[in-house]
Amino acid sequence: YAKEIAKRLDLPEDMVSGAYQAGLLHEIGMIGIPDELIQRRNLTDEEYGVFQTYVKMGYDMISELQVADTIAEAVYYHRENYDGSGYLAGKRGSEIPVLAQILAVADYADRHLRWGGKIKERENTRFEPKCAGIMEQILKERSED
Repeated sequence: YAKEIAKRLDLPEDMVSGAYQAGLLHEIGMIGIPDELIQRRNLTDEEYGVFQTYVKMGYDMISELQVADTIAEAVYYHRENYDGSGYLAGKRGSEIPVLAQILAVADYADRHLRWGGKIKERENTRFEPKCAGIMEQILKERSED
């Protein structure tokens, strides 16, 4: 999904490739999170705080590998919300790197839509509007096939 969104945004080929790589690597930091937290749905505030650190751990791992900084940044900021309510840094709108904006909606589509999650109702709050619209179009096209 991330690669396709980047293509439809007419990003340069290196950014399209970066979106694809970030999509593959975005949860690598989960390696450092205890399995019982990953598998549980209702976490305490303290447990959720531990869970949230996976983005920083992923960023650190990718940075150590000396993979492109844009990929590491996408992993780090992909849980930021467009309205500033996400984590870890509280970035909002255009402060969030483009690849992170793409990864946020692609990850959500991959993870939540099977349970009835809706992208459109999260546009402008959780997701950057243009990325959300493109993701919706991709999903519509795939459902017509």
